[in-house]
Amino acid sequence: MNIQFGTLDLQFIIPGTFPSLNVLLKWHWAKRARHRQEIERSIRFATSCWHPPPRRKRRARVDLTIYQPYRRLDQDNAEGAMKPVIDSLRALGLIYQDSPDWLDKTIVQRVDRKNPRLEITISYNAKSVRETGRK
Repeated sequence: MNIQFGTLDLQFIIPGTFPSLNVLLKWHWAKRARHRQEIERSIRFATSCWHPPPRRKRRARVDLTIYQPYRRLDQDNAEGAMKPVIDSLRALGLIYQDSPDWLDKTIVQRVDRKNPRLEITISYNAKSVRETGRK
């Protein structure tokens, strides 16, 4: 985990593979819920030594780099695969909202056969919403 306190950046890694949207939609709702809880536990563990800034209305940028073991997913499946991750970040208070007004999200995919993982970088905007004039 890499934390830059001056710019309010948080970077951490979650090991493992993430199922595509097509696979997630075929799962039973309870299995999808367990999957999301596992992701949330992993994020909580990875960020346990970091105390987030007070929960304010603040824009965030989330860069997700997915390292798949075999091949890259198409962009729609990659977006769907990261939905539980974004929901977990919101539930843990690491981002304010997941709407485009509050979140800039980029997803990059790479292939790494020996070490599949997800690298997450969260950057907080220096200005709060009141300073930018948004409601």
